[in-house]
Amino acid sequence: MKKILSILLVFALVLTFAACAGTGEENDSNPSESKEQGSNSATTEPANDDGKIRIAEVVASTGSIDDRSFCQGTYEGIKKYADENGISYGYYQSVDDSVAEFVNTIKLAVNGGAEIVIAPGYSWNAAIYEAQSMFPDTAFVIIDGEPNNGTETVCGANTYSIYFAEQQAGYLAGYAAVVDGYRSLGFIGGMAVPAVVRYGYGYIQGIEDAAKDLGLQPGDITLRYHYLGNWDPSPENQTFCTSWYSSGTDCIFFCAGDVTNVGMAAAKQVGPEKAVIGVDVNQGYEDECVLTSAMKGVDTATYSALQEFYAGTFPGGQIVTLDASQGGVGLPLVDETWRFNAFTKEDYDALFEKLASGEIQVPTDTDYETADQIPVTMFTVEIV
Repeated sequence: MKKILSILLVFALVLTFAACAGTGEENDSNPSESKEQGSNSATTEPANDDGKIRIAEVVASTGSIDDRSFCQGTYEGIKKYADENGISYGYYQSVDDSVAEFVNTIKLAVNGGAEIVIAPGYSWNAAIYEAQSMFPDTAFVIIDGEPNNGTETVCGANTYSIYFAEQQAGYLAGYAAVVDGYRSLGFIGGMAVPAVVRYGYGYIQGIEDAAKDLGLQPGDITLRYHYLGNWDPSPENQTFCTSWYSSGTDCIFFCAGDVTNVGMAAAKQVGPEKAVIGVDVNQGYEDECVLTSAMKGVDTATYSALQEFYAGTFPGGQIVTLDASQGGVGLPLVDETWRFNAFTKEDYDALFEKLASGEIQVPTDTDYETADQIPVTMFTVEIV
């Protein structure tokens, strides 16, 4: 099983790298080619003769298909499948983040020829809840969310909901960082939304278990923990990150969208010994200060959903969580971004297998209300 899971993770990494390599050129040569009622679509070759976009991603106004994270991972999965099969694809972006505008953006995608619409993020929950009944002949995939109107969840026969066990990816990152010698650690999340909370809780448990396994003493490790309340790569957030690095934090796990970019800048500003842990996709290609990335296979899951749709086996009506046993989460294994010294790939394989088998259980977002409630004994979670 370990070999199969490792192959899946390497496959996901190869997809990420290949797509990233062409993203900049593609975005430059394909700005939004059509605009309807304020919502944007960008079409990429090959296109059908009728000019319709058959596979569409919908993106919130605050999102981006080149965010080096979640939305980009979704688009990379779309791009790979569409390119391999000669199907037109593109994206539509809302002008604001209201439910009405999200529904309007989905309408534009369907009216533009979309056979399947893929929505990354829980913010699309209410819009997908409405759209799945408005457009019963269109398939919907929602990643990290489910069709919910605030009162009830109804996953229609034309909708597939995909979650990930982010807590397992966070666990791997925290454990590896401690084994590699980091003792002053940090966690910075954008907002306390379920996926971010799961990453953070897993990170805490991984740090705790590694400290025990190494025979460290209570207090040898410190952990700062903070939610910014936004996802902005702003000067203010960079200053905040810099203050942590300058005051002794050596490695910070960023689960905050584009804030990771200013986190990298802050790490480099303070010194070469400072490290970043990326999130969602392999961000190690961005800078050498990235020690590792807590990944979930957004691109692979998107690709697989498209495979099933076009094979006539679309898993509509299902809400699934992809974990280590399914190759849904992990750390990047490619040599180019493997920057650990003491933590080996053999260590990783052994730890990953314990997660996949269920031998290691990791707390999830519903287990504790706040991070400092997690029962750790080797350090104190300092909520800032």
